[in-house]
Amino acid sequence: MIAVKAPTWEDEDVPRERQSLRPLVWAQHSVTLLAVQFESENANWLKKNTIITEYLENGTLSSLKRRLGGGYPRRKLPNRVLWAIFLCLVRGCVGLAYPPGSRTKLPRNPRDQLLETIPDGNRPPRELYHGDLHEANIMIGDFEPREHRSFPVLKFIDFGLSSENEDAVSGNIMDIGQVMCNLMWSESDISDLLIDKNSANILDPNLDDELLDWASQCIEDDPADRPGLSALLSAIRPNLRRTYPNIPEESDRFISELIQRNILDAE
Repeated sequence: MIAVKAPTWEDEDVPRERQSLRPLVWAQHSVTLLAVQFESENANWLKKNTIITEYLENGTLSSLKRRLGGGYPRRKLPNRVLWAIFLCLVRGCVGLAYPPGSRTKLPRNPRDQLLETIPDGNRPPRELYHGDLHEANIMIGDFEPREHRSFPVLKFIDFGLSSENEDAVSGNIMDIGQVMCNLMWSESDISDLLIDKNSANILDPNLDDELLDWASQCIEDDPADRPGLSALLSAIRPNLRRTYPNIPEESDRFISELIQRNILDAE
């Protein structure tokens, strides 16, 4: 299946989005731009004004958060899931800075995409700022064997507001830090705390302090105080192996059921 983005008017965001997506066709954590041959009298208009990508059927992080917040008390995401999400977001930012793969060949399907890594040497990063990176523009894909055995891959979408600027890397890091903080607590949590100063901690008492610390560093006001992509990868990757044996909500069974109920079987 494919997804087609086709505005009913000429939209300057479409050429910008296509230009941003083309170098990312091999990047595993960005939606895959597909090459399609149009056989129509309107072929030239379609080529200019439509974007065709892979279809991602499992919703967005925003829809996942909404499902988790549907009951009371609000269900929290386990640390193991949050670490997996965090790594996906960092990989996505690495891909924006260092698009992987060939510039002349296209992947045959999204499963051929490459894991985004920071190249050796002094290659400067591409200065691509997503510009609209929030939970509704991060979609949930499929499981795959490299880093997504327990939680599906996440993919950035909607590059219509993307731009080239020298603060792109730190800006993208700021945005994914905000996404992580939004997944850890909700506006209602904060409202409850403002009403009742003696209320329970707005954060899950089982929340990993290291996870919170890295997410908090990403949203520092001064870009110089935010961690770089290499530091984030080095810190987050080892934590995918954490098990939290004394917390029932961190078990394989609990996480599998949470994903099945709130992502794979969700309507």
